[in-house]
Amino acid sequence: LDPQKEDAYICNGKLLTLLERYDEALPYLDKATRLDPHNKDPYICKGIALAELRQYDLAIESFDLAIQVEPNCSDAPLLKEEVLRKLKESDGASDLGQTQQQDP
Repeated sequence: LDPQKEDAYICNGKLLTLLERYDEALPYLDKATRLDPHNKDPYICKGIALAELRQYDLAIESFDLAIQVEPNCSDAPLLKEEVLRKLKESDGASDLGQTQQQDP
């Protein structure tokens, strides 16, 4: 890969995300955001990968960066909303688990 071509890093990150190889995708997407911090695409793809890895807080941060870069972006707010819903559901599930553990 040409170390100065962020498009190559974005493409590799997207491909690895589509192949559900999320951990492998993240370094490519990180490199793409460093090379071109004004491109929303690697932030969105990174958010998707992080959400799939259940790293919801980091996914939300990534979607927020995409929105900051391109305020009119329609994908990032929808994806962020979906992650917030999953985060709320997972918090509810952990609360339920704690409640069940406390009840004899």
